Amino acid sequence: MDYKLLHELAFLKRDNIFKHQDGINFDKFSNRLGEVEQDPFIGFAGEDYEKEEVKVLFLGKSNAESAIDHHIIDRQINSALNSFRDLKSNYRSYANKYLEAMPRWNIMRFVTEFRNQTGLKLNQIAYANIVPWRYIGAPNNATYRVAFQYFTNQLIEAINPDLIIPLGSKLEKVIDKNLNTNNNIYISEGINREGRDKRIADSGWRTLAEAVADYKIIKEYSDADKEALVWIKKNPWFGKPNHTRATDVAIKAHKILINQGTEVNSIVYYEGIDAAVSKFCPEIIDLKK
Repeated sequence: MDYKLLHELAFLKRDNIFKHQDGINFDKFSNRLGEVEQDPFIGFAGEDYEKEEVKVLFLGKSNAESAIDHHIIDRQINSALNSFRDLKSNYRSYANKYLEAMPRWNIMRFVTEFRNQTGLKLNQIAYANIVPWRYIGAPNNATYRVAFQYFTNQLIEAINPDLIIPLGSKLEKVIDKNLNTNNNIYISEGINREGRDKRIADSGWRTLAEAVADYKIIKEYSDADKEALVWIKKNPWFGKPNHTRATDVAIKAHKILINQGTEVNSIVYYEGIDAAVSKFCPEIIDLKK
């Protein structure tokens, strides 16, 4: 991870970034904790996050207003941020204070269920919000845009995840629109948080299952780029023992297309593979996701 960049993000001030930007409803930012609200939450990356074969970042919308029973821990997180900012302590001290607070958040039930299904521990994941300040309700598009410009893109560059799991329905569209990176990052479907984080609704379970499937595919095909992973997810038969013929056809089609000079991961490339599989293994069509 790029701890130097994380240190730079610790110096961001809310008003300096948002006060004079177009389209920002500044009244939506929380002021419950006074001057503390000027400082960002720069996100959590667990102690073992960097060691993971598939590095997972859970990305939410914004920090909610500080609840009365969370005031003490929220101020402690801010104090740890100031210590990191002044280099009186390192990032890990800040992250550990974050770690104390996370189990108290209702939103973490989605993270916990994902971890239950993948075997990951809290210290093996990363968690952050697009807007790293406390906000009332969901931010608008202008707020997301500015947050990505000054914070979120740099954070993602610093922690370099392989998989981003958006904590919010349709949030993947916001991320895909604003993300600016050359890294190979797969963005999962946004987890539906219907029920206001008090429970996991049917739509939440479905989108959680999609996120778990994405994680497993990326882990199995660790060298594949984003476009290839999308194709593999749409073709769950690929690489499976009971569909070796179809897999062989796809691989042969890949080689032929390469020899013909077709650009890998282009629309023409995948259309060529799909056409070959459909021609020689028509039974596969019913298995496409």
